[in-house]
Amino acid sequence: MAQVSTAEEIYTIIEDNDIEFVRLQFSDMTGAFREMEIGSDLLEYAFRKGLPFDSRLDAGSAGMDMIIRPDPRTFSIIPWKQEKGRTARLICEIQAPDGSPYEGCPRYTLKKAVRNAFRDGLTMQVTPSVSFFLYEIKDGKVVAETPDGNGLYAFQPAGRAEDVRRDIFRTLRNMDIEIESSNRGQASGQYEFVLKTSGCLRAADNIMTLKFVAGAIARIYGMQAVFMPKPAAGQPGSGMPLAVSLFRGEDNIFFRRDGDMMLSEEALSFIAGLLGHAAAMTPVTNPVINSYKRFVPGTADPYEISWSASETDTLVRIPARRGKNTQAELRSPDAACNPYLALSLILACGCDGIAKKANPGAPAEMRKANPSGQAQAGILPPTLSDALRAFRADPCVTEALGPVIPGNLIRKAEKEIAEFNACVHQWEIDKYIRSLWYSVCFPRLMSGQRSWSGTGRRIRSLNKTMNKTNSAWKPEGTKMETIEQLLEKYANETGVSGNEDRIRALLKADMKGFVDEIREDKLGNVICTRKGTSPKGPVILLAAHMDEIGLMVKRIDENGFLKFAKIGGWFDQTLLNQRVIVHAEKGDIVGVIGSKPPHVMTPEDAKSPVKYNDMFIDVGAKDAEDAAAMGIEPGTYVSTDRDFRKLANGRVTCKAFDNRAGDVIMVEAMRRLKNEDIKATILAVGTVQEEVGLKGAKTAAYASEADVALALDTTIPGDHPGISKDASALEIGKGPVFTVVDASGRGLIAHPVVLKWLRESADKEKLPYQISVGEGGTTDATAIHLTKEGIPTGTISIATRYIHSPVEVLDTADLEACVNILVAAIKRADRYFWNRIHAGGLKNRISKGFRKKDCQNACPGIPGQAFFLLTGIGCRRVTTGRPFMERTVFGFRVSEFQDLSPSPVFRYEILSPMTSERISKASFPVQWQVK
Repeated sequence: MAQVSTAEEIYTIIEDNDIEFVRLQFSDMTGAFREMEIGSDLLEYAFRKGLPFDSRLDAGSAGMDMIIRPDPRTFSIIPWKQEKGRTARLICEIQAPDGSPYEGCPRYTLKKAVRNAFRDGLTMQVTPSVSFFLYEIKDGKVVAETPDGNGLYAFQPAGRAEDVRRDIFRTLRNMDIEIESSNRGQASGQYEFVLKTSGCLRAADNIMTLKFVAGAIARIYGMQAVFMPKPAAGQPGSGMPLAVSLFRGEDNIFFRRDGDMMLSEEALSFIAGLLGHAAAMTPVTNPVINSYKRFVPGTADPYEISWSASETDTLVRIPARRGKNTQAELRSPDAACNPYLALSLILACGCDGIAKKANPGAPAEMRKANPSGQAQAGILPPTLSDALRAFRADPCVTEALGPVIPGNLIRKAEKEIAEFNACVHQWEIDKYIRSLWYSVCFPRLMSGQRSWSGTGRRIRSLNKTMNKTNSAWKPEGTKMETIEQLLEKYANETGVSGNEDRIRALLKADMKGFVDEIREDKLGNVICTRKGTSPKGPVILLAAHMDEIGLMVKRIDENGFLKFAKIGGWFDQTLLNQRVIVHAEKGDIVGVIGSKPPHVMTPEDAKSPVKYNDMFIDVGAKDAEDAAAMGIEPGTYVSTDRDFRKLANGRVTCKAFDNRAGDVIMVEAMRRLKNEDIKATILAVGTVQEEVGLKGAKTAAYASEADVALALDTTIPGDHPGISKDASALEIGKGPVFTVVDASGRGLIAHPVVLKWLRESADKEKLPYQISVGEGGTTDATAIHLTKEGIPTGTISIATRYIHSPVEVLDTADLEACVNILVAAIKRADRYFWNRIHAGGLKNRISKGFRKKDCQNACPGIPGQAFFLLTGIGCRRVTTGRPFMERTVFGFRVSEFQDLSPSPVFRYEILSPMTSERISKASFPVQWQVK
């Protein structure tokens, strides 16, 4: 579409293209794109009188009535909107109510700078290069992950990120914005768009449109266009170099064929103007604290205030093109800046250099060739505070921005600095929390004096205290979530069986730093491995299922109502009249499960409970086509819409405590074990599809080498009306639950050693617990304990009222006790499950016979006086009376000898080689060989 210039042309285009809506877009002082959408019938009024807007949105116009008025030359149709009822956009300027210019409008500030230069016969052309990152959106949050590899101009095969880049390219071209090139950046997931050269005002409009389009297209693909200057440490930042050239009529005044490097005196003076005002310009070209993380020596981003015709890391670079294409490129701006203000300063400061016939000094390559003969180059301000000091002291810069903008820029920057300084950052906690504690508590020791009596003992005690997994000690100001906050985060998130992506992302993020490896198996289980300090330590499998019960769309009727199937065990009456979230392809949609009002019910209707297959979901769709346009189709997942709420006495309610409670217990336990010396290897597994057949637990357990397993889940208490104590004697608030039997024994019958391990660990810590013998449902433990040759398994549960409803209730004190018991049990696991050998399998490894001479010193009837060492060949006598470590597979101790000729019997105890504690006992016959 050819560029239009009048409102009348726009009215014709709107009528010919069935344009129903128009977005009026404008830039506030910070560079954010604001917009107001109107019907196309109101556009004529907007052109004539402008439209009022809430001036509080703009930092420079607080307390003043303002209007926005569109510029007809910026009209374009937004190409990704539907053909029917299409949408267009116009860029506007902020004006006073009488239509007079407003000095706080960034676009007007640039127009004023362009007019001032034009009075001197000068016009500036601009070639912007805009860099940004494409990051993934997972569970509604932006994560610094990208499917792409690294490398400037790297070849990128077809993929989602590449599709985003190409769609941005096509969309801009359809909006009459020409792109010179688009390519990969230096960092992973980084892209660069070079816009075609244009005048100042159009270049700034194009930059704002690029940011708008990139953000919208990326969102369509489930990604985020990130224009943050330095989003990741150790990677290149995203700059927005602005290459400019100055014309007098048709002549580029930067070019001179016989000049040094083919540059004119005006070009050198313009460069000098940029260098001389560079520090003062940075609060505009680099307006946020994060901007200054780019200015690091040794990177491709600028650091020194220098210029060059060949170096690529200087502040001002002269590209190789000459003649009419001669340009000076300022490389410090980033995409966080307001391009209208940045170009205003480049034009004003460059022209100031020309007016003063300033000298830029020697280029960077000459400084490097002759460092002793050249003055040292200055550096860009290292912080936003330093930049503000330079800004205040430079009248050329502040006057170029007019009477309103400088003061508001300073106030905004000072507010950001104050907020940043008041925040305690994770880097500070990691660096100082221990070192400053020691230096305050033990000043004599830290200064080298070691004569303080008991200091070593006290330091060891302090280390033990600080590493203790009790959650009571947390540094003030940290962002460490409490167990209740963790539960709220997990319970509010959605993850119906088979669609656990959002919970999986939470687990991966929260487990980082606490485990050695995080991986995902083919079914979708998240397996987090923390390696034990002993290679012979037991392997403990912790399983907490990630899924919740939910619904799935079966079909869409002609009126747009959704019929659904149940996923998991629902009681139909808990569904009726619930608010739900339909997880459509284009995003989450709120809906309600509707029902017939009582006013129109027949007596038969009122007496009969409504079955789920008579229910439907209403999302507000007009018809089936409207629902399909929302991205809803058969197979779309649906979850209930109930947020976390606090009740009295530490009780909380939400949907999906079954089993977000187990997920939270597992995360919190791993967090508290972070600094502990644990011999056991821990496999913390978030399992999938438990609610529909224990599916994830089966595959995860089969792939493991677990010696013992614990399922972390919820269970049913009998402490509210409607349930008898015979059905369940459990109560919330009385501690976690150890299951002996569930599903009347058809599910799990817990291994006795596992029960002993849990009970003794809880008793040692004086923590409350309850015992359950259940006849109802089961858990992942049922699938796990039947894996391969069998895995000793138990279940720890949280008593939870109203399970499998949107209003489940539990007591957070039970969560805390459960975490503490689990942590204590894991610390003691090697005493119960040593060396990955089951007691029952040991008999098969014992030699069937002993020669009498090997047993002659044994004292029958006197337990414990003979030790034997089991080897790969047989058994031999050990005369020591204490635990042993020598090619040990396992140890056993004679507890009784019965001389039942001709087949005497030894009764023995199986011992842990580490602690000599008894794990089990058994007997075997002895075939005597008499000499």
